Amino acid sequence: GLIKMADDLNRSRRSTTVLGTTAWTTNVKAAGKEPFPLAHLTASLVDGQIFAFGGQDPTSGKVTNVLAILNTSGLKSWNDPKQTGQAPPARQMHSATVMDDKIFIFGGQDEKLPNDDLFVLNTRTTAWSRPRISGDRPAPRSQHVSVQISPKEFLIFGGRSEDRPLNDLYIFNITANKWDVKTTSNGPSGIYGHTAAVAKGVMYVYGGTDGKSKLNDFWALDLKSFQWSRPAFKGALPIARSEHTMAAIGTTLYVYGGISSEKKILGDLHAFDSTNSTWFGCEPLQNEQNPPGKFCHTSVSYDKTKSLYIIGGKTETGNATVDFLETTKLRLIEGKSSGTPVTSPAAQPAVQPAAPVVSPPTTPVPAPTPVKTVATPAAQPAVKPAAQPAPAPTPVTPVSQAPTPAAQPAVKPTATPAAPAAAPAASTTPAVENLKSELAEIQRKNSELEKNLQLEISSRQSAEQKSESEKKRLTLEIENFKIQVEAASKLNAEISNLKVERDREVNSRQKLEKDLQEARSSQGGAERNLQEKISNLESQLEKQKVELKKVQDEKDKEISSRQKLEKDLQEARSSQGNAEKSLQEKVSNLESQLEKSKTELKQIQVEKEKEISSRQKLEKDLQEARSSQGNAEKSLQEKVSNLESQLENVKSELKKVQVEKDNEISSRQKFEKDLQEASGKSENSQKSLNEEIFKLKTELSTSTSQLKQVQDEKDREVSSRQKLEKDLQEARSSQGNAEKSLQEKVSNLESQL
Repeated sequence: GLIKMADDLNRSRRSTTVLGTTAWTTNVKAAGKEPFPLAHLTASLVDGQIFAFGGQDPTSGKVTNVLAILNTSGLKSWNDPKQTGQAPPARQMHSATVMDDKIFIFGGQDEKLPNDDLFVLNTRTTAWSRPRISGDRPAPRSQHVSVQISPKEFLIFGGRSEDRPLNDLYIFNITANKWDVKTTSNGPSGIYGHTAAVAKGVMYVYGGTDGKSKLNDFWALDLKSFQWSRPAFKGALPIARSEHTMAAIGTTLYVYGGISSEKKILGDLHAFDSTNSTWFGCEPLQNEQNPPGKFCHTSVSYDKTKSLYIIGGKTETGNATVDFLETTKLRLIEGKSSGTPVTSPAAQPAVQPAAPVVSPPTTPVPAPTPVKTVATPAAQPAVKPAAQPAPAPTPVTPVSQAPTPAAQPAVKPTATPAAPAAAPAASTTPAVENLKSELAEIQRKNSELEKNLQLEISSRQSAEQKSESEKKRLTLEIENFKIQVEAASKLNAEISNLKVERDREVNSRQKLEKDLQEARSSQGGAERNLQEKISNLESQLEKQKVELKKVQDEKDKEISSRQKLEKDLQEARSSQGNAEKSLQEKVSNLESQLEKSKTELKQIQVEKEKEISSRQKLEKDLQEARSSQGNAEKSLQEKVSNLESQLENVKSELKKVQVEKDNEISSRQKFEKDLQEASGKSENSQKSLNEEIFKLKTELSTSTSQLKQVQDEKDREVSSRQKLEKDLQEARSSQGNAEKSLQEKVSNLESQL
């Protein structure tokens, strides 16, 4: 009779609490382009929006850096936002920490290697940045955890650096952009693939792997003293696992999924109430099952709606998308777990399946959520007390290690729990002793249940009495309602008139809505065109960015090459300067010789003038000869002047060559080859100039001797002058050829530059 009353009460609670709704909504579909399939991604909730980033496509194995935003208001749509700034490279197994309106992405790895970079996403502008970091930078890692510990700080713990598990702890200050290593003791050994969540100033860490086996270790880190401990708790720990999730809603932590030591994909859900330090198993209130098991997923908790979002991951049948869980529609069952139940780490290690199990404590603990029920009768073992015809509705903690568990299904103790205790201890087996203790516990719990049911029956009777008074109140309300109906009938006429006016307004409104719809249609077309233009501009901008990067790389290479060429040019200029200095000295010598020649010519002219004055009485033929000699001297003087001007032109050309060589510094392409050619040409030019100078010196020497011979050889003066003119003409032709060759070389050098 008590069992039947408990079942009726359970059904009554379900019918009045759930109202036909379910706890789980699986494979939620939303408008827009979904980022799935993805595993090893992160998801962060900011202002009612979920920011999913990175991950790996389980089908192709490709790692991505895609950013997608899901609006949680009715799960309306996925958005592919326009991003600015320097986005993180593709990664998976990283961490994401929400700090105000920013998300900090740290670590993770690509297809092979982990990294230690830190990126920041401004969720209001979807702009990425990479802060300049100081302090003790953490080692590159993946599969670590990160949690916010203050408005300006978050920490990371554990992870894997290539194949090495880590147990170090670092704190990052977002104001100073500085990492600090935190030294702790008596904490977990190196783990990765674990989870962490914060409740009441404590970071709880559960599960993971050390690279050899899966763990179900449960740790607590006090965020004020930074002291590790293994907290005492009631209930049963979940079985060992990794690549699961743990999220906090208020003071309750929810653990879901993962992969077990037997490589089984898990789909169980557990809750830890940090207020009462109690583990619970979770089941939906309705007749529904948890979604298929998954691992490598991520989860986001939403305190406002008391809900969880399970995003991405892998399942036995394929890849997962989004599952939605309302935690207010869960039944929390203390002591229920698919793993080994324990009382606390002090009584038994977290991973110790071979040891006997201590039953849960006798003091009942309230559930952390509004709904808490006892297990159904189907969950009870076959052991029954003699005083009770049916199994108790409260679950009995199973015995993990009994000598003969299959041989004791029908054992029944006597009517009272004290009877088996009176037997000698030496004559009972450990299994019988365990069964006796369990029997006593069952009888105690049945007694408590009977008291609770009696209280419930009393409350239901009180509710029935209240129902009678409620009926009387409703009768009076019905009478009042009839009066109101009569008054309402008088209003029907007025309502009919109002309906006519309403119809007119409806027609007018329909017309306006039609016009508005047409306007919206045209506006929508314009917006689509604008959106297409924006998309095209964005694609063009991305192409330009790629081209700009290529140009920048080429520019860097050119700068390096230019620096090398400038060094070579400096050396060439030094050697060229020495050659030019030598050439300048030779030109100076030539100029001094020309000045001497001019002086001698002037002296000869003076002497000739004296000779003309002293020989006024000479014969007419001599005067004509002297006149012709004067003309020849004048012509010679003009030729010498021309030679001097030509030498000045040579000096001017040399200065132009110097200017052109100074401009060679700005050359970028193929300069080394041109430099060698220019050096060779410069040497040839110098050689040619030396030859021309030698010729000029020879010509000047010849002309000087010829001028001296004029005084002594009057008769041969004409022929000597003709020969001198011929020699000067040849010298001018040779000098012109040299200048022309030099000009061609300079022009070639200019075209090459």
